[in-house]
Amino acid sequence: MNLFAAAPCPRALVVALVTAGALCLASPGARAETDSKKVRFDAGETVPVKLTVQGIEVGTLRFSLEGGVKLNPFKSGKGPQAFLTVKNTGAAAFDFGIAVVLYDEKGAVIAASESNHLGDLDPGEEGEIEVMFRYVKRKVYAAKTVEVILETLPPS
Repeated sequence: MNLFAAAPCPRALVVALVTAGALCLASPGARAETDSKKVRFDAGETVPVKLTVQGIEVGTLRFSLEGGVKLNPFKSGKGPQAFLTVKNTGAAAFDFGIAVVLYDEKGAVIAASESNHLGDLDPGEEGEIEVMFRYVKRKVYAAKTVEVILETLPPS
């Protein structure tokens, strides 16, 4: 039985959820927190997000559809990407992961991907996280809403 064939959501989202669950189980002493926020999809424009979890703040989101959507996943090259500004406004260092889910006008999931920060983000430190849509991306142009999911993990 193929569980992915019957699933109503993209395979990438299922992989993201399984990965997040495994991360939580691998670190029983760590206190991970997760929150999400939906904002409008506006290709090429910077959209305010203002999502904060344990001092890690996702300030803005910008999409680049450079490179278009290729039908051959082995020649994906540059494709649709989300760029998120992040800053640690808190007093403690945290590692984190970000997932981005795209919805069409009916609220159906049409694409999903994830990325993470390598190492801890120290207090006051800021940067930009790139989330590339490599495989589940054929309907990115139909997106109307974006959900940003932020999960923190205290340093080990």
